[in-house]
Amino acid sequence: MSDAVLTDAVLTDAVLPQGLASVFVGKPDEGCRIAVAKCDCDQEHFFPPRSYCPRCLEPMARKTVSGEGRIYAFTIVRRRAPFGLGEPYAIGYVDLAEVPLRVFGLFAPGSLTRLKVGAQVGLKVMPLGVDGEGKPCLRPAYEVVGEQHG
Repeated sequence: MSDAVLTDAVLTDAVLPQGLASVFVGKPDEGCRIAVAKCDCDQEHFFPPRSYCPRCLEPMARKTVSGEGRIYAFTIVRRRAPFGLGEPYAIGYVDLAEVPLRVFGLFAPGSLTRLKVGAQVGLKVMPLGVDGEGKPCLRPAYEVVGEQHG
């Protein structure tokens, strides 16, 4: 199902796929926050969040951080997309602004022509593709923000 045929009625029933709802917090077309874990032994952050530090085995603190950051690397995939995503689609790594962490994610379809290493991005929850049962769902996706020069 393409994004263009999603109706408002369908969107009200759309949710983040199972597993994503525990690490992403946001509403459709609004900013999204990411749940990360932080260990006090070395101040390192982890995504997805872990319960215990792999180094000291102590419980880790969990917090949410802004999804804002800068593109580290990306690729545009021009093959059949999984989960009913539109084609082409883009994936890549983003260095988060709020914590020293690099995360992998999906880029918003409307940002494909504006993707550039170093571009500033924000994370939003938007209707993209379908879940494992073929129902329309929401997904977190990075969107290029502001004017990109150079």
